Amino acid sequence: MIRRPPRSTQSRSSAASDVYKRQEYIKVIGIDDGDTIVLENGETIRYLGIDTPETHHPTIGEECGGKEATELNKKLVLNKKIRLIKDKSDKDPYGRLLRYVFTEDGYFANYELLKQGWAQILEMSSDNLFKHTFLDAQNNALKNKLGIWGKCFLKGGDKNE
Repeated sequence: MIRRPPRSTQSRSSAASDVYKRQEYIKVIGIDDGDTIVLENGETIRYLGIDTPETHHPTIGEECGGKEATELNKKLVLNKKIRLIKDKSDKDPYGRLLRYVFTEDGYFANYELLKQGWAQILEMSSDNLFKHTFLDAQNNALKNKLGIWGKCFLKGGDKNE
């Protein structure tokens, strides 16, 4: 027997869907690193819910997997049109917009970086729109030693040298 989802789930999905439909696409003109992009209107977007290894951090420099995460991000979004979805947080301490990023050709950039193992979950207490989706993607990448989980970390979670 197929059961109908509870009303609250339907209205939440419907509301999120309505927000998604109203948004316009905007072009990505720059990639700062694996989780940060620049839009044609000059705004900087930090991917919500994930963290990729650093490529040019002022104090820690480049981390293992940073180049690969940045390259994947370029393939996913550079010179493409995207839609942005906001959760509860708006901006990070650096003034960058915090958003989920969906490409015009159907990719969910935040998720793809997790799924391929070049990002890990960055939990923000109030932002959980895709919490379970992100957990599934990260657990699968970890289990299959994809991306940073195979290249940069040993079984115990320690960094490879």
